[in-house]
Order: sequence, then C-alpha cells, then structure tokens
Amino acid sequence: MKPIINKADIHLSIISHGQWSMITDLLVDLSQLNSATRLQITLTFNIKESFCLEPSAFPFPIHIIKNNHAKGFGENHNIAFQHPPDSQQRQYFAVINPDIRMTEDVFSILSELMTQDNTLNKPQKPIGVITSAIKNSQGLLEDGARELPTPWRIVKKLLGQKKHWHHKEHEIYQPDWIAGMFMLFRANDFATMQGFKTTYFLYYEDVELCSRLWLSGFCIVVKPDIAVVHNAQRSSHRKLNYLRWHLTSMAQFFLSSTYRKVKKFHQHRILQK
Repeated sequence: MKPIINKADIHLSIISHGQWSMITDLLVDLSQLNSATRLQITLTFNIKESFCLEPSAFPFPIHIIKNNHAKGFGENHNIAFQHPPDSQQRQYFAVINPDIRMTEDVFSILSELMTQDNTLNKPQKPIGVITSAIKNSQGLLEDGARELPTPWRIVKKLLGQKKHWHHKEHEIYQPDWIAGMFMLFRANDFATMQGFKTTYFLYYEDVELCSRLWLSGFCIVVKPDIAVVHNAQRSSHRKLNYLRWHLTSMAQFFLSSTYRKVKKFHQHRILQK
C-alpha cells in the first residue's frame, strides 16, 4: 500500500447556486477518501443561501467566498483559483460540480497519471486536463467526453443522434473536450492558460479551454476504468435564462478564431489515427 500523502496539494473549486444540501453530501464523500488530507477546498456561494459549515469538522482546509452578485461559471472558478487555502502546497487544481458524488479515490489515480503522462501519448504531449468516467446514479455512462461541437453535430443531437466518444473498454483515451462537471489540471498549467475565458457566462467555457489546451500543445485525457457519479440538473432544458446563456455561448464559440483553428486541428488529428 502506498503511503498517504499528508499535504494539501490538490485544490478543489466548488460553486454553489443554492445547492448546499448537495455540497454537504459531496464534502462527506471527500472527507472519506484516502486522499482527503491532500485536499484543500475553495467553496463559493454564488447566490445568497443559508448554510451551516464547521470547517474544523473536515480533514481539509476550506476557504469560503460569498458573492454579492452572481458570476459566471468560468469567472467563479478563476477567482477560486486565486484564493486557495494554501497556495504554497498546491500542485493541482480541480473544478467539480456540487452534484458530483465520489465513490472511489479518483484524485490519487488521476494526479499520479499526470506525473507519468509521457507514457500516455504518441506523439508525446503533456496532459492539460484529465478526468474519470462520468456515470449517472443508475451507473450508466454520461457523455462527459465529447467530439468538438459543430453546427451540424448540434443538429444531429437535436434529432436524437447522440453517441459517446468511441474508445476501448478500460483504455485511456483522448477526446476533443471534457465537460466542466469534473476536471483536474496542474495548477501551473491552469495559470499559464489564464483559466477559463470569462466572456462565456455559462456553457462552452469548458469546450473553449480544452480547445486552447489542444492548440497550446497539451492533450485531453479520460481514464474510463474509474468513475464519479453525476446527478445532472439539465437546467437549460427547463429555464429560459439557462437556454439563452447556452445559445449565446454556442454562438460566441462558433464565431471565434479558436473554433476555426481547433476544428482544423481535430480534422488533422483524425487523419493521423
């Protein structure tokens, strides 16, 4: 058995939008991991809500941010990145949704892979961001790893033609992008990329950052034989504001130079396979 590392080298950013009950469950999950002593958490309350938190009850430090007004997904995580409980110890930075549940110690496995990433890629590219498989509460795989969105692929999705990224079972693979519900970066790399682009208020900031990582010489990696559980909220399917943000972000991405460049990049990547 490997010794437990007693340093807070993995910084988690969790944003609450009136989701305190979910976050309490997540904090309990995190406190039960073997890597719990490696964690430090920045918890941001994006809207006013009641909560009762005793940080000393957990095996990791927690820094709390209370916003005076609601901020976007990327801006919140970028601000959280600037306010870790212990910046000296931090080596990794993770973005994690409140509705994620942890049933296995994915942080130890994923962070170790990031230190061995030269063996994962041909040609060799450093891992820019990594994740596990994402499953729903019934144990079914969610589409957390995806092809680059294009207008035509959006139309096919609306017509019900959904598909998961094709990969061999239990074999590490490299999709075009991974969803922002659970992402692990090296802290230095996240800083180098200047985090998420804050002109995206909600949606597509994960696509955009993964695209910039590919264009900057990194790769995107999924380890499918470990998993976290995601109880999806799908707010954009129910609330007009969320749908408006989704459509606005989609249009912004498709009109960007990043989209044009990364589309050509992935077309070339497919030809090289």
